[in-house]
Order: sequence, then structure tokens, then C-alpha cells
Amino acid sequence: MVLATGWRTHDGCLSLTRRLIWTLTLAAVVLWLLSALLAANTLSARLDDAFGGGLRETAQRSVALAADGLNDDSSEPHEQHDHEIPLLDQAGG
Repeated sequence: MVLATGWRTHDGCLSLTRRLIWTLTLAAVVLWLLSALLAANTLSARLDDAFGGGLRETAQRSVALAADGLNDDSSEPHEQHDHEIPLLDQAGG
């Protein structure tokens, strides 16, 4: 006959209630950590996409301005035309 006293039985084993509490607590902590990692990974990917698009658009505008500056500084005669800075949506990217 095994009598339960507190959390342990007379033979030294943990009671069913204590094992259940530990198992459910550990399962909840593991699920919470996995969801936190997934959320952080998703946030990082979305921020990378947003900043990458902004960086790409800035680079396109900088190249167009640099090309215009090189044309203005050259001593060779060149035809005048307006440099239009393409928007990211118009450039196909």
C-alpha cells in the first residue's frame, strides 16, 4: 500500500499531480519559446524586405544623380536631356 504525503509517495516517487504540473509547465514554456522565435524570425524577414527595398530605391536615385553629375562635369559636348529618376515600381524591381 502506497500512501501519499505531500508531493511524494512513501516509496519516493513523485505524485501524479506534481508530474502533471511539471509536464504542462514545461510544455507551455517550450511552446512560448518556439512562438517567440518564430515571431522574431518573421519580424526580421519583414524588416529586411522593407529596408532592402528602401536601400534599392536610394541606390537607383544615387546612380542617376551621379550619372547626371558626370555628364555635367565632362568637357565633351553632350546633348541635354532630363534625367528622370525611375520609381521602384516603374523600374520593374
